[in-house]
This record gives sequence, structure tokens and C-alpha cells, in this order.
Amino acid sequence: AARQAAEVEMLLERVHTNLYAIVGEAVDQVFHLERAWSKNEMVKRVVRYVYNAAKSQELLLLPWEQASAQLVENAMGAYCGSCSEKHWCFELDLGQALASAAWELARATGQARSGSGEGPAVRFRQLKDKVIDEYEDKLDEALMSKAIWDATQVTFPDVAVQSKVNRALSKTHAKALEECLADTRPMPELQKVEQFTTRWMDSSMRQAWSSLEGGDSTISEGMVLRLFQNLIAPFGDVHPYSCIPPALIETIGRPPRDWQFLVDASKRLVASWRQELERPASAPKRRRVRPDSATGSATGAAGGEGPAGTLALPAHATAAAAALSGTVEILDSDDDDAGGAVDSRAGAEASRGGAGAQVSEVKVEHDPPEGHRECASGEDCVGRARDVLVRHWLEGTEGDLYCEGCWRGLLCANPGLEGVWEDGPQAGEAYRDATHLKL
Repeated sequence: AARQAAEVEMLLERVHTNLYAIVGEAVDQVFHLERAWSKNEMVKRVVRYVYNAAKSQELLLLPWEQASAQLVENAMGAYCGSCSEKHWCFELDLGQALASAAWELARATGQARSGSGEGPAVRFRQLKDKVIDEYEDKLDEALMSKAIWDATQVTFPDVAVQSKVNRALSKTHAKALEECLADTRPMPELQKVEQFTTRWMDSSMRQAWSSLEGGDSTISEGMVLRLFQNLIAPFGDVHPYSCIPPALIETIGRPPRDWQFLVDASKRLVASWRQELERPASAPKRRRVRPDSATGSATGAAGGEGPAGTLALPAHATAAAAALSGTVEILDSDDDDAGGAVDSRAGAEASRGGAGAQVSEVKVEHDPPEGHRECASGEDCVGRARDVLVRHWLEGTEGDLYCEGCWRGLLCANPGLEGVWEDGPQAGEAYRDATHLKL
């Protein structure tokens, strides 16, 4: 044990010594951007972020690929969390420093190979490439997060609004890019950028609109336009960075802040959202359903065969409803022909009783929401993992996926939304809320 502790101590000493030399050289390139710290203080702080990540004992138990990825994640988390407001934060090159620390860990665990030796061990070039890829990914993530936050802060003065808009933008960016790249139809690069921008603007601002009280006044046409102009050039016109993904603007460059497309898109989308809100919606009614004591059929209060003012459940649902214990509440619209949505669980004793079992009262019993992993609502999802999915369609273009529970909620606020069943027995068909019966 004492020998092992001594070896670990020697390992960390090598890591620390190498970091000071490598980080010192990197700092020389950007020190002119620092206004408060001395060069020694700047080197000391940056070294500490990487060294503390390398000290984790669990890294010595992992394969070199996992250890390298974990080292980069921990070091960059601490570094960006502390220095993201520094002008040099995203200019300082830490790739070599991180590769050096990862190499020492690989050597200490017998996973490093030097020279022309054979075997499964890793060469420095291979390890360095892995570390640089991980480092650049983390740097991109941190830069994107800062860019979105900076653009949001400049646009909205209210802190609560900033938080919700920032969250909506961050959650929908990758999804909008994924869907844009999935569209393999040949089109000019500028059209591809327009497609991404429309998807991101629509999905993010819809989420922000629905999460804010008075969203229609806060997320106005002018504010949406200003926000996306700031996202085009979040660090100013001189800095080359943009929240438009590099994959879309490699050859044509980023659009200008006064891009006319933003003016047209913000006007069109905000107008469509308001039209959807203004469309009349038939408010659902809660109906209590009781089975006929003689026949076991369930009846309600909306017309159909039977006593006046009652509604017979569809034939395929009658037997299931008669087998339930407890109460069932049916949601139906003002349209007498529209069926209600039934969501219930049968009691064990009543289920064994068959279709003729006595049902005194019927009620909806909901499982607690657990969320659907594919629902665009993310942490706010009110559905369950087994829910079927509905895809939003906007002006003939595929939009986000929502579980049925969240989609129903969106329809309550925006009854004009158009959707298509993504899976389930009605996959590919237009969503018709009143016709979907769930047993």
C-alpha cells in the first residue's frame, strides 16, 4: 500500500510539473487579454483546474479512452465555470496540457506504448487525437452556452424571462440541427440555413411562450427579431462566432445581423402563433359514466341510444368499461358525435367478473407522470414512457416530437396546431384528438 501511494504521488508530481511548463507557454499567447491577474496567477489557476481533475483516483481504474474523456470533462467543467467571462477563456489552447496529463495516467496504468512496441496499448498520437476531440467538443458546448446566454441577456431585461428563454433555446438547438441535417433533399446552402433558423425559432419560442405568463406580449415580433439577430453574432460583429452551426455556414459564412430573412420569419411565425391562439376551441367537458345495471353497458350524458341525455360508449369499449371498478370520467367535446378519451385501470376482482360485472361508478386513475424520453418537452414532460408520439407540423415542415399527454396540453393553448401520429396504430395519420380512444 505504501509503495502504491508513493507511485501515485510520483505520478501526480510529473503531471503537475508538465502542466506548469505547457500551460505557461500557452498563457504567453493570450496574456495580453488579461486585465486583473499576473501571469503567475493566471498559470497557477489554470494548472489547478487540470491537476485537480487528474488527481481523481477513479481515473486509474478506467480504460484510457474513458479516463481521458472523464479527465477532459472534469477539467473543462471547472475551467469554463470559473473563467468563461475572461476574454481569453476560449482563446487559451489547453489541448496539449490535457493530452500530457492523460498520457501520464495511461503510462501509470500500463496502457501507454512508446516506440515500435506491439500490443493493445495506445500510442501518444492516438491518445492526443482522442483528447483533442473531447476538448474541442467541450469547448464548443461551453461557447454555445455562453453565446446563447449573452444574447438572451442583451435582449430581455427581466431575469426570469432570461432564464426561461435561455433554457428553451438551449434545449431546442441540437434538435433543430439534427432535423435539418436529416433532410437530404438537395438545396442551396442558404436555404439550409433558413430551414434551421425557422425550426429553431419556432420550437424555442413556442416553448418560451408557453412557459411565460403573458407570453404573447413578452415574446413579441420585435423581441424575437432582436434575439435572433443577437444569436447571429452573440459576441459582436467583429468576433466571427455565431450560434448558426458551423456545418451549415462553412462555405457561405454567417448571415449578417440585419439579415432580411429574420425580419420575415419573426413576423410570419409570431403572426401564426397569434392566429392559433385566436381560433375558437371547444372546451372539453367532464362526464360521469355509469353502467346500466341490467345490461352492464356504460351510459353518459351526451346523447345517443338509451335514455335522453345519455351517451353509449363505442361497442369495442363497452365490455372493458363494464369490467372496471371505481369511476370513469370521459372527456368529450361539445360535438355530440365526438367520443371521449378513457384512461383507466381495472380492479382485479371486477376484471375476473367479466362483462356482466356490476360497476357502481367509473373514474379515471392516472399513473404519476414519468416523462417520455423522446418528448420535446424534456424535463417538463407530463406523459409516460408508454405514450404514443405526435409530430408537430408547421407549414408542411416536420417539427418536434411530443408525447400524447404534452401534445394535448399544447392543443389546449393552441388549438390550431397540426400534428401527425408518429407511432402507434394510427402512425402517419393526422392527429384527431376526439377520435383517439385509449383503453
